[in-house]
Amino acid sequence: MTTSWETMSLKQAGVALIDCVHATPNPVAFGYPYVAIPQMTGGRIAFDDARQISADDFATWTKKARPKKHDIVLSRRTNPGVTAPVGDRVDFAVGQNLVLLRADGLHILPEFLRWLATSPQWWAQIDKFMNVGAIFNSLRCSDVPNFLLPIPPITDQRTIAAVLSALDNKIELNRRMNETLEASARALFRDWFVDFGPTRAKAEGQPAWLAPDLWSLFPDRLGDDGVPEGWQMKPLDKIAEFLNGLALQKYPAVPGEKDIPVIKIAEMRSGISANSNRASPGLPSKYIIEDGDFLFSWSGSLLAKFWTGGRGALNQHLFKVTSLEYPAWFYTHWVWHHLEDFQMIAASKATTMGHIQRGHLSAATTICPPQPSVVAFGEIIAPLQQRMIDNLIESRTLAATRDALLPRLMSGELRVRDVEALAA
Repeated sequence: MTTSWETMSLKQAGVALIDCVHATPNPVAFGYPYVAIPQMTGGRIAFDDARQISADDFATWTKKARPKKHDIVLSRRTNPGVTAPVGDRVDFAVGQNLVLLRADGLHILPEFLRWLATSPQWWAQIDKFMNVGAIFNSLRCSDVPNFLLPIPPITDQRTIAAVLSALDNKIELNRRMNETLEASARALFRDWFVDFGPTRAKAEGQPAWLAPDLWSLFPDRLGDDGVPEGWQMKPLDKIAEFLNGLALQKYPAVPGEKDIPVIKIAEMRSGISANSNRASPGLPSKYIIEDGDFLFSWSGSLLAKFWTGGRGALNQHLFKVTSLEYPAWFYTHWVWHHLEDFQMIAASKATTMGHIQRGHLSAATTICPPQPSVVAFGEIIAPLQQRMIDNLIESRTLAATRDALLPRLMSGELRVRDVEALAA
């Protein structure tokens, strides 16, 4: 749709490009975050994965490129064009092959820049100026200020940013809520089934800190094997089934017929994309993945998570974990409990892609209370886990709405007056 918006270069629109220091500081145990390309994920900065640098290096690396709220961090290499906005947290250094984009507010509102830098028009400029390399594609700093983009009036920018940011803020709220829910559930699980906190407290005559009905379910002492009396040690693969996926090229998608995405490690990490393979839905039903299924990749980086990306097909190198005897909250926490050990086993293998074997599942020990106790404990932990899954599914819907609105708003196809009610 043709609009009356003025087309300007980023330089003409008052967007400055601030380059980073072309070196990598040494890591320290505690310090300031150093954001590199791997921390640019899912349209946000993953501070939890960032290395820490010293105060002296932080001062050096931020002398020229000191982030401000509403700046955009732009990747120039590996995944050129990918951006992430700077939020309230600004105490970080920008790594190699990343730059900051900063709007002066005269032609482009700072809070609107993030949406301009994710629009189809933005990606058209990325394709135009991309330097294709033998190993990595890249963008030149000198080219980015010359990007030509349609710039809406300031009033329109404000409304567009408000609508899209409202959706994005809810997604971020769900993410933070899930961090809290997950931390709470894991803390309870560890205290009850790994450290045996209530049992040890009862053995020492300490006062109860749980509801009487719940407190009574914990044994009064540890047995000679160090496990609460009446509880059993079982191998991990005896409390759950680990179904390995299929080589799905045997079930190819048929042109003109319905198909489903193939869930591989890449999809498990980043979700379904246009590059995801497709398969016929006619494969055996047990290899169909639905929202809420628990997946565990047993090779590569080894991940374990609830899938909330919609219906798909289980590829090889992934387990779908289920159980007829134990509830999901119980066996999933035991997988997470052993995950770090599994990752170390995989990393120690002198192969291009480390992995674990089924024997490692048999060697991993779990502690299992009697079934009535498992049911009662689940009344506390299971709702936390279900809320996490619900939040993830809601966030997927919100992201789909945001991503559908963005190109229509940025092209002028959907006019601001049509969406002002959404921002109210």
